[in-house]
Amino acid sequence: MADPILAAQFKAFGGQMPESLCDQFVLWPEHYPVVQLFLSCQTQWRSVASSAAFVRLGLDYTAVESALRMSGIARRQWPKLFKDLRVMEYEALRVFNSEDDWD
Repeated sequence: MADPILAAQFKAFGGQMPESLCDQFVLWPEHYPVVQLFLSCQTQWRSVASSAAFVRLGLDYTAVESALRMSGIARRQWPKLFKDLRVMEYEALRVFNSEDDWD
C-alpha cells in the first residue's frame, strides 16, 4: 500500500507513484521539511516561453522567502532549508528542461 502523503506528492506534480516504489521509497524525517517547502513553492517557477519550448528558469526566491515566513519554521533553520531546496530545484530543472520532454 502506498504512503498517502507520498502518493499526494506525486499527484501534485501530475504523476502517479509507480507501484515499484510503494514499498521501497522512504522519505527520511530529516528531509520532510524541505520536501514540504518544495511542494509549497510548486507554483512559483520563473519561466520563459519561446517558439521552441517552455523553459523553467528556477524558483522565484521572493516566493520561497514568503513560504518560509508563512511556514512557521524557525528563522535559524532557513539557511539550511534554502540550501537543500536549491539542490531539489537544480534536479527538478534538469528533469523539467530535459530535451526528452519536447519530443
